[in-house]
Amino acid sequence: MWTRGSPGMSLLETMIALAMMALIATALAGTLQLSLRSHDRSMILEEDGPAIARRVQLRRWLTQAAPQTLVTSLPKAFEGKSREMSFLTFASTPFAPDAAALRVTVVMNGGVLILRAEAIDDDGDVLETFDGPLAEDGGDAAFAYFDADAEPPAWRATWTADDGIPDLVRIEIPEGSRPRWPEFTVRPDLGG
Repeated sequence: MWTRGSPGMSLLETMIALAMMALIATALAGTLQLSLRSHDRSMILEEDGPAIARRVQLRRWLTQAAPQTLVTSLPKAFEGKSREMSFLTFASTPFAPDAAALRVTVVMNGGVLILRAEAIDDDGDVLETFDGPLAEDGGDAAFAYFDADAEPPAWRATWTADDGIPDLVRIEIPEGSRPRWPEFTVRPDLGG
């Protein structure tokens, strides 16, 4: 028989202790779940990071695409097809400091969207080539080029060097690519 001064815990004290332990266990479970999700995301970023960095670089280079009037000694400043595009840029290139320009090509090849940058000299000769995937397993890419001067303004499936630089460039890939390919529309800086 329990008496008031006896050692031990009352039923109320036991229930309070169990409730506190349940709260602590719930908090620990939530923390563990959050750390597992963070770990999974960091692993995905580690795998997809280089492709995402190339996508950011492509966007920067496209915004600095050189118009034909600035590249008279080099062939075709900008050319676009439905599954491929190529353009020149004078953007700084720390990986090829002796280059006069970069010829950047984006092409769909066997389900892989590839970015290739060729550092070229003043004569158009290739000094170095760098390439890597932008997206894989995404099906077929579709390139489009917006012509604001057309009547009415419209997206086109092809673009020639004689047309200058398009007002917008869009690359679409169906769902399922790795890394996921969001809407990619870039406005080249036409002031240059």
